[in-house]
Amino acid sequence: MEAFRPKEERSKLTVESVVIDEKFVVPSRIFAKFDFDQSTDSLNEKIYSPNRMPKKGTVELKYSEYEVNKG
Repeated sequence: MEAFRPKEERSKLTVESVVIDEKFVVPSRIFAKFDFDQSTDSLNEKIYSPNRMPKKGTVELKYSEYEVNKG
């Protein structure tokens, strides 16, 4: 999934999944990438220091060792 906001701001979310016990589809990896251009007069810039607000970055979550309906 990819989303575009005004001013060419982008965020992209990729979800990979696996099948467990031949019947449960669960996420194995979620990867998010974002690239935002934040104006200096935005509310976020007024509240937070510009140096604290990331404008580009990635986040990756990996899931493993699933146990479904056990115990």
